[in-house]
Amino acid sequence: MDESKLIELLKRGDKTAKEILVRSTQDFLFNSVMQICHDRNLAEDVVVDAYLYAFKYIKNFRGESSLKTWLYRIARNTLYKHYKKIKNIELSDNISTFKDDKIESFYSDRHELLFEAMKKLNLDEREIITLVDIEGLSYEETSEILGVPMGTVKSRLFRARDKLRNILKDMGYF
Repeated sequence: MDESKLIELLKRGDKTAKEILVRSTQDFLFNSVMQICHDRNLAEDVVVDAYLYAFKYIKNFRGESSLKTWLYRIARNTLYKHYKKIKNIELSDNISTFKDDKIESFYSDRHELLFEAMKKLNLDEREIITLVDIEGLSYEETSEILGVPMGTVKSRLFRARDKLRNILKDMGYF
């Protein structure tokens, strides 16, 4: 279904349109949030809250970005609101909370090392690497999602990759 038709149906409260939106974006949203917070329960809560917010305020959607971008921004803001509520949140050290049947194969020994290294990055660094390198978004899409110029995306990504590379060196990966 074309996005403009989907938006039109969503604005009318169509349940099938809501299902289509959730099915087409849930993996992206969950995986993106999970890569940032490393807490399965928090990621699930954030994604559910993001959808609830989106369905409540879809009438305010102006179409200046894609629905996927708009949803990601909602999820990102929701995650940061959760972090503000839980001051000094500790990121989960239990890698098994992230594993399930669907993504089990993704986590070989190398990926577990990468996962552990990613936990040592700050939220902004994890987010930029997640969007570009893990989710495969373009610089333009990432720029739109984060609300920053494309040059900023490139420089943040360069610095985050460099920091990740150094962390992996310190962990004996190279």
